[in-house]
Amino acid sequence: MNHEITITMAKELCMLQRSAIGRKFRQYFIAVEEAWNSPEHIMERALQIAHQRALEAQRRIMDLTEENETLEIALNASLQFYTVAKYNKVFAKHWNLAQSQAIGKQLSAFCRSRAIEIRTCETNDERFGTVNSYPITAWTDFLKEMQ
Repeated sequence: MNHEITITMAKELCMLQRSAIGRKFRQYFIAVEEAWNSPEHIMERALQIAHQRALEAQRRIMDLTEENETLEIALNASLQFYTVAKYNKVFAKHWNLAQSQAIGKQLSAFCRSRAIEIRTCETNDERFGTVNSYPITAWTDFLKEMQ
């Protein structure tokens, strides 16, 4: 009959034996434990762990840097597009609702006739839902033409 035992149990059994081979194994286990717990080996293991964590942190920094660049590009692109309400607020135009709606229709036609990109975006106002967003260059050209 074969039995399997753990390293800890084998160590326990060797420590209990009062024979030459038991003493030999006791000395072996003591030597291994002393080597494992020596300051040099502890520092070596600590440095390996620290190095591994530094590599993982570096990978994470690279991933976050790439994600940040992507988000920055998206943010810069979105900052160059204005809804009628946002343009009205940012540039203090003081248009009322009827004027804003009329300008939105005219600006949509202006952009379509010139093949200028019009983006859609959700609003927080349930009266409007999805609205159009226009590039700042279209706004500039449109308002010059309106004068």
